[in-house]
Amino acid sequence: MDKCKLEDLVMMEGRRSRNTAQHRLYMKLLSVVYENLPEAAAERFPTFDKFRTGIKYAIGLTDSVWVAGVEHTYPLSMDYATMGQDEFEKTVWTPTLDLIETKIIPGIDRAELESEVRSLVG
Repeated sequence: MDKCKLEDLVMMEGRRSRNTAQHRLYMKLLSVVYENLPEAAAERFPTFDKFRTGIKYAIGLTDSVWVAGVEHTYPLSMDYATMGQDEFEKTVWTPTLDLIETKIIPGIDRAELESEVRSLVG
């Protein structure tokens, strides 16, 4: 902005910046779920990083590129620079809770899970 003159037209994009506490909460949520995976799921995800990547694929946090006529899908980043708080809540937080509740640990009490995770984060 220092190089702009008073009469210059400037385009800006407004968005809520990411909430660091919510990111910590999300990582704790994944950690708690990973530590309590049913045996069949635990065999498919031998490491936390593979579990986290699997979650990204399952909630559709992916993009794809075509190379030599073959589509390759890859997980997108959730870094602060590319994803604001509103987008994080809409595309990561809520879909992850939905996935946990319906597919990973069916029947889990969502409110109880969120409460437990919040108490662990402090």
